[in-house]
Amino acid sequence: MASKTFPESFFFLILSFFCLFIMNFSFSEAQMVPAVFVFGDSLVDVGNNNHLHVSIAKANFPHNGVDFPTKKPTGRFSNGKNAADFLAEKVGLQTSPPYLSLKNNKNRASLFMNGVSFASGGGGIFNSTDQARHQAIPMTKQVDYYAIVYQDLVRQLGSSGAAQHLSKSLFAVVIGSNDIFDYLGSFDLRKQHTPQQFFSLMTTNLKEQLKRLYGNGARKFVITGLGVIGCIPSERVKNQAEGCNEEANYWCGTYNDGLKSMLKELKSELNGLSYSYFDTYSVMHNIIQNPSAYGFTEVKEACCGLGKLKAKIPCVPISTYCSNRSDHVFWDLYHPSQATARIFVDTIFDGPSQYTFPINVRHLVALFFLQVPNKMASKIFRESFFFLILAFFCLFMMMSFRFSEAQMVPAVFVFGDSLVDVGNNNLLPLSVAKADFPHNGVDFPTKKPTGRFSNGKNAADLLAEKVGLPPSPPYLSLKNNKNRASLFVNGVSFASGGAGIFNGTDQALHQAIPMTKQVDYYAIVYQDLVNQLGSSGAQQHLSKSLFAVVIGSNDIFDYLGSSDLRKKHTPQQFLSLMTTTLKEQLKRLYGNGARKFVITGLGVLGCIPSERVKNQTEECNEEANYWGGKYNDGLKSMLQELKSELNGLSYSYFETYSVMHDIIQNPASYGFTEVKEACCGLGKLKAKIPCVPISTYCSNRNDHVFWDLYHPTQATARIFVDTIFDGPSQYTFPINVRHLVAV
Repeated sequence: MASKTFPESFFFLILSFFCLFIMNFSFSEAQMVPAVFVFGDSLVDVGNNNHLHVSIAKANFPHNGVDFPTKKPTGRFSNGKNAADFLAEKVGLQTSPPYLSLKNNKNRASLFMNGVSFASGGGGIFNSTDQARHQAIPMTKQVDYYAIVYQDLVRQLGSSGAAQHLSKSLFAVVIGSNDIFDYLGSFDLRKQHTPQQFFSLMTTNLKEQLKRLYGNGARKFVITGLGVIGCIPSERVKNQAEGCNEEANYWCGTYNDGLKSMLKELKSELNGLSYSYFDTYSVMHNIIQNPSAYGFTEVKEACCGLGKLKAKIPCVPISTYCSNRSDHVFWDLYHPSQATARIFVDTIFDGPSQYTFPINVRHLVALFFLQVPNKMASKIFRESFFFLILAFFCLFMMMSFRFSEAQMVPAVFVFGDSLVDVGNNNLLPLSVAKADFPHNGVDFPTKKPTGRFSNGKNAADLLAEKVGLPPSPPYLSLKNNKNRASLFVNGVSFASGGAGIFNGTDQALHQAIPMTKQVDYYAIVYQDLVNQLGSSGAQQHLSKSLFAVVIGSNDIFDYLGSSDLRKKHTPQQFLSLMTTTLKEQLKRLYGNGARKFVITGLGVLGCIPSERVKNQTEECNEEANYWGGKYNDGLKSMLQELKSELNGLSYSYFETYSVMHDIIQNPASYGFTEVKEACCGLGKLKAKIPCVPISTYCSNRNDHVFWDLYHPTQATARIFVDTIFDGPSQYTFPINVRHLVAV
């Protein structure tokens, strides 16, 4: 096999190295933005305070920097990198250097080209905030320093060139915590201003500084809200019970609300301004409430310090520090660990609109490519023409030479119910659970019904897209094909509308393919692949493939609607049987080569239109939601057991319940306006009669969470798949699908 593979791949490898060389021809082409300018406090200070002789807010001594690449303190208030470092990495740049290290350099203008940091430990929005620390650079002074940088860039690039350069750059602002602490700890300030007055002054002052930046070329802002600062170790240690300072948290939340309103106003006032706001509070709160979901075990105690919670004495050379730093949310009594900072930046860069709005940073960066002025476009074209020709040549040659090289996995095998059925039920003559008629498929590429219970694509289609494959075809459409073995190589779908974990779940629908039978069919596919690839080849192929399992909703509905089942089993017994039965099927798949599983939990079943319509007030069926959540708990425990029992098994579990709940609670954050009513159907909530040809359907399908009385729209399915593929460990654990693929 190796001798066959080598000659086929040799030319491809040579071509790849050539293309990599060409694409490295200009380093700036790999950068997403030309520069990052950073403003803020100790959360993003990369060394400015090292140059402030009187300041006591410094981190240029051990044990700070113990995990930094150099293993030495740098002035960062962290065990390693901070958020400024990670943001620079995300956009392909070196960390923006501290301004005070460059300001007297004769070549400083050229050193400012990729950005500079003005952030200063102890800095605040108000000039007076740093008094307790004797010296820091407040926001006003940071913007003053930026004005000098701006003039240097104008001299170097010309007015037009500087404007173009800066309009594509990012301006990150992380500030405000010190002002809050200053106010809460100052009797004089409390006498002078009510909390509301003080926070209003904060946003007003910050707005003026942002306007000054805009006046000097800034167009793209990354603005972070305040975290749950009442839960940092320095606040907990004041409380005998080690609880959070809820007053501090409350006022942070209030300030964040004002900050968001101010940013919306600013965008409407200043032409061409765009921003990404990061809801630090919500993400930090989630980490503290669910630390294990993010890989943490310690949320109260600092890693470095002395005394109770290591928060009585700061992180200084005489302090002790923990060995398990990645387990700690906090590095010292005030600051997050490197691990926490990484989660923050991962979320603001690629996170959902629940946490980053109106857009995340990746989308903020991309705005440039949608808004390039004509003159600038021609300049870019002239300067980059040769590079572009070579790049397109490389892409064409690599993609043409071998399409499979672009695939992330060799195959996707799908098991489940109508949420991922791509047409199997079309071939079940007796089934009433079909979607092979209008208006299903109205947004599918062919504009025709395909058997998918959706206006367009479903989760199975979108998962296949993510890994570079066409959708896995329905097994029943291939099983009698003489060439079926070759058609199975990229995967196949066994999913069937109405199917359940138990064989009897589909009785009301007359015919479906239950999970046991789906696994039986897979066993046939497995033998065909062994016959085609050989035992070793099939094992290698399947060990890299994904096995997606989306099932269980119909079993829950079957139980809740059956007096016989309720008499026979308590809810706990029934849910336990579900997980036990599913576990046996997963073991059978493992026995036939499956190693990488994508398993989804149940959603908030009680909130689908078919359940709401039963309630006069159109509220959710909380009993269905409760037992759906209980089943998910058992499923997660079972998967952990299975991983410990079966060598080499890996999985990504998707917390459908939490994501779906978030969508329903905060629809606008996800782009929806309708969470109760189905798009297609008839009657109250369009849920009295299903989506059939005589039904009406909405024109604004992207605004609806639900397509019909049971199923999500294509837009909702896309959010689910985007989240399971790249989402944080809050929703996908122990790893997301991108990481699962890489295992």
